[in-house]
Amino acid sequence: MLSYLSAWVVFRSGFDFGAMQDAPFYHEHLDPQGAFPAWNVLSYAITTVAVIMGLILLDFWPITTIVSKKPAFGTQPYFGLISTVIVLSVAGVVWETGVNLSGMDTVDYLVRIPVSFVFGTFILLTLFQTAPFQKLAQPAKGCALIFGSALLALLTYELYRFASINAFAHIQAGPPAYDLDLWIATAMLSITFPLIVAYAEGFAFWPLKNDDRH
Repeated sequence: MLSYLSAWVVFRSGFDFGAMQDAPFYHEHLDPQGAFPAWNVLSYAITTVAVIMGLILLDFWPITTIVSKKPAFGTQPYFGLISTVIVLSVAGVVWETGVNLSGMDTVDYLVRIPVSFVFGTFILLTLFQTAPFQKLAQPAKGCALIFGSALLALLTYELYRFASINAFAHIQAGPPAYDLDLWIATAMLSITFPLIVAYAEGFAFWPLKNDDRH
């Protein structure tokens, strides 16, 4: 319930779809007219997801180091507050670097950086089960996994881009529709990832891995 309430508050107060008012789907009475352009808020929000995935790869290092020295910080709400501050701060630096300092288009940044990175982490965590880095200690293990996820992000983005352009020759990247960008993001996270989870968790990698000894 709290998650839904938080999402509602962020949507109502943060999202402004005014830049899309010429699009056929735009309806003024549905626009919350929040404080920030919708693409900016969405790309930052997905960046926080990428940072959280990075912390998972690091087994929440360096937060665990802080907790080991100050055990009280390992209890709630302190652990949650520390994690939130770190996630929001790192995501802010990454977003600022990618969008404002590097001058990337916001939607291009969204798909190339956080969306592709999250997809890369899913591949390493779900399909590869963190191989071949399982035996490394943190933070070396997490850093290796983050580097691997970033590399997979680059490779899979180009793979999906190649597939979409060859399957739909007319598809175009960039504004105003961002057809290619949204196709890649949707194919990665809305289609391929659920199939990966279904295969890895639902079918336990069958028939590649068969634990039936009878």
